[in-house]
Amino acid sequence: MVRRRSGILNKFSVSEACIDLPDITLFNHDKIKTFDLVITTVGFEDRSLAFVQESCSEFQCEYALVGKYKTNKVENEINEASITNFFMSHSIHTSEVCADSPLAISKKINEILDNISQEKKIIRCFFDISSASNRFILSVLQTLTSSNLELGLSIFYAEPTDYFPQSSEYHSNPEACISEALASSSKEPLIETGVSAVNENELYPGHFPEVGKPFLISIPSYRMTRMGRCIQQIDEQLLSSSNKDSCFWIFGEPKKEILKWRTMYQKSIVENYLKKFTTEDSDSYQPPLTEENSKRCCTLNYKEILAALIELADSNLGKRITIVPMGSKLQAVGVALALYARSECSVLHASPGAFNPNRYSNGIGDKWLLEFESISNVKRIVSKIGELELTPI
Repeated sequence: MVRRRSGILNKFSVSEACIDLPDITLFNHDKIKTFDLVITTVGFEDRSLAFVQESCSEFQCEYALVGKYKTNKVENEINEASITNFFMSHSIHTSEVCADSPLAISKKINEILDNISQEKKIIRCFFDISSASNRFILSVLQTLTSSNLELGLSIFYAEPTDYFPQSSEYHSNPEACISEALASSSKEPLIETGVSAVNENELYPGHFPEVGKPFLISIPSYRMTRMGRCIQQIDEQLLSSSNKDSCFWIFGEPKKEILKWRTMYQKSIVENYLKKFTTEDSDSYQPPLTEENSKRCCTLNYKEILAALIELADSNLGKRITIVPMGSKLQAVGVALALYARSECSVLHASPGAFNPNRYSNGIGDKWLLEFESISNVKRIVSKIGELELTPI
């Protein structure tokens, strides 16, 4: 005789998953001493040196991997010597990788992990994302989450002291700041200029029906040139009135009250950009951004954007979903975890011609640490989202 189990079927929700995932905490350098693999990048921002300046004298690692960008090579050299010299002094093996190549990043990390795994069953990794691009963050995390090895991961993030435009500049002339964000010229004051390339991330090819309707999840920055090029590559008619349900916008909301204006600034940039795709004379005119096609996610809370992306993917099944991630660095962590759980989504990146270091950021602000004791456990948690569970009664 077969005994049947009785109970209540419950779906494991994204909110339950977020409870099980760790929160970020303020960085304490005394906790950071020994790692098997450290991954970082060389950038021109002051915060590129935050970890080097904050790490304790006892810090040691076996392998250090330094990502180097093709963009702004001359400006990046200002910090390069300090970063490379630090790791040459505190690691046994130091190597470099092209930070703009997902395949090269993945190959190099896997080679290092294979070497370490010859002697260790549990590998401790440390990832400084302070000057890492969304492309680099997603590529590193895809590689680590794809590994069958037992990995632990600590993620370090340093905020800048100031962002551009500064609050006084924006509030004195918001129209000028919005116009700059929409401009496509190469004049010096712009935060970034031009678009050198638009590429799919080979590590996130997605899998969806060719006949599916395109659906874009846009996580914009504070300039529209690169996002505009990505939209054109997906579908030049994507934002037309006949495709009003084909795009969802996720805006970054800073945690600090003093920076909340940046969300309104970002939203105003996108609203002005979308005006050229709408006709206000139409009887059916609707504002370009509504609660149905946009939301805000905290720039320091990776769980918020993780939840948003899972819900968007699940509510747009059968569509060709593309994510264009240009948000905050900690948001990129949430994007990577969402993509692990919903691999049907693809990722598109756009590289600028150049950044303007004088209009990017200044100083080193608060420093944060996110600790995943076991990546295997993180994978288990996010993979369960949406699954049915039987609760005995």
